[in-house]
Amino acid sequence: MNPSNEEIFQMYLYDYLKKRGLSYAAEMFRREAQVTTKPPIEFHEYPHGFLHEFWLLLHDDMYNPMLQKKPPPSNQ
Repeated sequence: MNPSNEEIFQMYLYDYLKKRGLSYAAEMFRREAQVTTKPPIEFHEYPHGFLHEFWLLLHDDMYNPMLQKKPPPSNQ
């Protein structure tokens, strides 16, 4: 059985917490969210967690261009 989108996100979050050294929070999250599926082997490719890598890409592609836009001139 394939994991649902929610279960995949929970795996990403659990993996991120563990790799950031938040072991207690990771374990509490795992128990409360009932994360039972082990992360895929590909997760080992991301030393800070896949969620972190995804956030960096999202931030670079979407947020940085918004910062580059100049604000409209004020009418003062």
